Amino acid sequence: MNDNRLASFQFERYSIDEIQLVRHEKFEEAAEGKMKFNISVCEGEDPNRLKLILNIEVDQNNINLSLTISGFFCFSDDTELPGSEKIKLIKMNGVAILLPYARSVVSMLTALDSPNAIVLPLMNVFEFMKDHEKSTDVNDDKKSEF
Repeated sequence: MNDNRLASFQFERYSIDEIQLVRHEKFEEAAEGKMKFNISVCEGEDPNRLKLILNIEVDQNNINLSLTISGFFCFSDDTELPGSEKIKLIKMNGVAILLPYARSVVSMLTALDSPNAIVLPLMNVFEFMKDHEKSTDVNDDKKSEF
């Protein structure tokens, strides 16, 4: 395979960090559910390893659900991108990579005891990131060990 087709980073794995589901007994049908997405990027000691944290909060029908999922990414040693560009690249692509995993977890969990599974919508990640960049401080990204 031509090396030019490979991305400058690799997706190593994901982990489900936290799930909270509260089902309310009193069913109040909402016209449309509410969903909130938050993202942050953590840098480890190695500047070529980044962790993207995606938090999704859903309030739909009689369910309140919160899911935090992390994706672990590494850049090749010969990548010459500055740290800020690596973070930008991971934010854009990492969200697109993690959303199918999050969608699967949410729908599977909410379908266990109800015929009304919550299915996260497909998203235009590019537009989401444009909105996210407008509404968040650049310093929201964290440095931590992982």
